[in-house]
Amino acid sequence: MGQDVYKVAFDSSPIGVFVVGETGNILEANDEINRIFGYEPSELIGMKVEDLVPCDHKARHVDLRGAFFKNPMRRKMGGDQAFPGVRKDGGAIHVEVGFEAAQLGGADVVVASVVDVSERVLMNQRLKAHQDDLEKLVAERTESYLKAKEEAEHNARVKADFLSNMSHDIRTPLNTLMGLAHLMSDTELTDEQACYVSQQSMACNLLLGIVDDILDFSRLEAGKIPINANPVSLIEILENIATNIRISFADKLVEFIIVPDPQIEQIVVDPVHLIRVLMNLLSNAAKFTHKGSVVLSVKATGGRNLRFEVRDTGIGISKDDQKRIFTPFEQATNTVEGRRRGAGLGLSICERLLSMMGSKLYLESDLGKGSCFSFDLDAQVELKPVADKKISGSHSVLIVDENLDALEATARSVEFLHCQPLTASSGDAAILRVMNLKNRQEPFPDVILLSGGLTNPDVKQVAKRIRAFLGEDCPPLCMMRLPAEKDKAKDLMVRNIISADVTKPILPNSLQRLAAKFERKTCADMLPEKRVEVPSPAATSIKEVKLLLVDDNEVNLVIASAIMAKAGAHVTSALSGAQALQELENASARGFDIILLDLHMPGMDGYETCRRIRNDLKLTSIPILAFTAGVLEEQKQAAFDAGMNGFIRKPFNVAKAVALIAELTLWSKEDRAGGKQINIA
Repeated sequence: MGQDVYKVAFDSSPIGVFVVGETGNILEANDEINRIFGYEPSELIGMKVEDLVPCDHKARHVDLRGAFFKNPMRRKMGGDQAFPGVRKDGGAIHVEVGFEAAQLGGADVVVASVVDVSERVLMNQRLKAHQDDLEKLVAERTESYLKAKEEAEHNARVKADFLSNMSHDIRTPLNTLMGLAHLMSDTELTDEQACYVSQQSMACNLLLGIVDDILDFSRLEAGKIPINANPVSLIEILENIATNIRISFADKLVEFIIVPDPQIEQIVVDPVHLIRVLMNLLSNAAKFTHKGSVVLSVKATGGRNLRFEVRDTGIGISKDDQKRIFTPFEQATNTVEGRRRGAGLGLSICERLLSMMGSKLYLESDLGKGSCFSFDLDAQVELKPVADKKISGSHSVLIVDENLDALEATARSVEFLHCQPLTASSGDAAILRVMNLKNRQEPFPDVILLSGGLTNPDVKQVAKRIRAFLGEDCPPLCMMRLPAEKDKAKDLMVRNIISADVTKPILPNSLQRLAAKFERKTCADMLPEKRVEVPSPAATSIKEVKLLLVDDNEVNLVIASAIMAKAGAHVTSALSGAQALQELENASARGFDIILLDLHMPGMDGYETCRRIRNDLKLTSIPILAFTAGVLEEQKQAAFDAGMNGFIRKPFNVAKAVALIAELTLWSKEDRAGGKQINIA
């Protein structure tokens, strides 16, 4: 009975089992071992166990068997260790084997347990092959990526160098053209000639804007434009924008309005990039608005955020074009004008800069009705309470404007200065308000601001009636004018109808200048014989300044020298760095107050020239300005590293350049030697 049970269990085991004697002969084998190796029942009995292993493993197997019988040790299956085997038909298999020493009929035997793991081994081999293939593919892809990256970086460098050189090579002749236009505008010109000069300047500025857009877009693509957030005055940013964008409205009767939030003084932003975004949006609005207004509004939206909006009453943008105008080099074509202007990069640049500042540009527009671009910006806003108008002191300003947006904007600027705004939306309403003040014997406003766009009665009639009613008690009358209304204002001042004019949009700084001019004055104090003409800062601020101008381009050298000479400077010119050093060595007796130095010159460039001035000639206190058509940040930094104090890029803004030269020549020697740095774009 026991033997029968053993036999049944032995034969029915799912694991192959055979018994091997010390001589290597197989003594017992169950059905599963027969199946694994492909033998019929009883065929394995008497065979050598080495007949079940490959030929190249037999000798080794004999040694291992002998060692086991000398020192029997139990070995369990597992551990993922598979041994090669050979089936009866010669097919290769892999098996996992466990050993157990035993006695059979008084003789030492080994009982071997065998499991066929051929499928597992095959799967592992396939996985290993797949892994090897993947590793090879990864290596190939990595090599390909590194090669592509290196090629892309090379192409980016080539592209950046090309664009930099292109920008420099275009800016240089532009500097000549714009310099000549500036010099010609200071001469006696007929109306026709003046028109031609103005159109030349506008064309040059348009081309310069396209060059700047292409260069900036390339730098954005290459990730070369950093974001530098700093605490700045919101009003100063708006003043900067107003000053620079006015030229875009110079030839049209379109109202440009800036509506500040009087609760906001300081914000934390990157001012350069914020101004660039707003200037782009406003320039577009000015291009496509021919009547009505363009409004820039700024307001706090809760938390630390500001919302900027640019609204216009222009031609609008179709729904189809709204989907594509943010794509680089794309422009709206389905407009009522059907015209294309610029490189089609402005909005793409705006969107990318805002994305870098954590914001997004939104657009609402209807064709023929105008557009509104807006974005929210985390500007770390801190609100200040608006002064109580009833206790803000005795200062007040009467604002008269039929454009309600402009009226509100000017009132906010008045509030910003803690003064009381009095408003009237028509000339008749203003006259009535003045009459009521006099009849009630209430204080008159310090200044009356009259919009040049008043109609029925117009600004001339309103001013005359107010002046006639108040007589000598009439406060100064100031005309708020559009850039295109300059001649109209001049005529009214010559005829003593108004006391002064101020260009819209009206911002706090403009009002402060008016307040300083009109403080405690009446119209009678502003008559021509009592009016004092204030000299233009650009005409006198660098008078007698001894200036060394260095440029290898002879034409640009002549033009820049003439511009600086007209501004009052004593100019010495040099065509190379070596000539500049010689001039400085020969100038020990008379000296120079400032040096303007081109960076890109053959032989000794501007950087090396500056280093020699500082190190060899020991001239550490004289201000040196880079005067160059190169505009990249790395070029600016290299100029500062070489010892320069400022950076003027060509084509240059004459007023800004003159103001910078005036400021630097007033520095103390300690400031100059300390390497104070100023950028003039």
